[in-house]
Amino acid sequence: MTLYWTCLLIFGLLTLVFALPSVAGLSIVWTFGLAFFAILIVVHLFVVLFLFLPLALAPEGWKIAGFLASLALIGTYAFVPALIGKRQSAQLLAMVSELDIPSAAQPSDARSFELVFSNAAPANPRSRAVYALLVGGDADWVRIVYSNNKSYTFELDADAEEPTTVIVSPTDQQADIIVSVMPFEDDALSETVENSPFIDRLIVHDAQVRTHSETLYRRVALQIDSPTTPTLLHPDVENLMVNAARYVDHGYLISKARIGTSGITHLDALQAMGWGMEK
Repeated sequence: MTLYWTCLLIFGLLTLVFALPSVAGLSIVWTFGLAFFAILIVVHLFVVLFLFLPLALAPEGWKIAGFLASLALIGTYAFVPALIGKRQSAQLLAMVSELDIPSAAQPSDARSFELVFSNAAPANPRSRAVYALLVGGDADWVRIVYSNNKSYTFELDADAEEPTTVIVSPTDQQADIIVSVMPFEDDALSETVENSPFIDRLIVHDAQVRTHSETLYRRVALQIDSPTTPTLLHPDVENLMVNAARYVDHGYLISKARIGTSGITHLDALQAMGWGMEK
């Protein structure tokens, strides 16, 4: 057992060292990423050795019980976080699914659309939804409205040889149909995520297709980061490449996989209503 205690001590000390602020990040940078895999091996060897403590501490005659206890701890560590995360994710998915509204019949006289975006206007404001509506013959004009109050109105370029959309002078006329995909905030959802150590990074988008008097279609798309199966730990270096100048790690994180419903776009919402389909 001397070898066991020696390895436990060595890998435990290494795990603590790599948990110190910036040690893991600097090691990964200096080795061009190779240290990341070395740290993974060190951390998980320590975890496995630590979970075999019941076997190591069991007196003679109780080794089988100690071995079974160690296996139980390993199974709990490997699978329980993912099971809890998936159960909590399923509860959140059930909560948002109650908000969905199935697609209604298309208004027969709808010929203009307004697409509302939650982001600021990009350099190229054209979108697949605009092209699909105009080229598909579902719209006479389409207006895009962005969060910074910029808007663009599109029509089909009648003079072009190939189907092409063109930006035209803005109109004050109200669109028949408004399509929005916006971030969705709910206190109950946020509280569940904040109070759970196993799920995080809640991404919720609320897609609606409506007239000025009623909602024709609504879908709330939810995505959650939940622990992988089996449970894996990795250094907290998620922001290292994004903002290296201000990067500071804080030990280890549980590896997560994104689960939930697929994302939704303006075109997805339109096609759920039968607009913007390929013809």
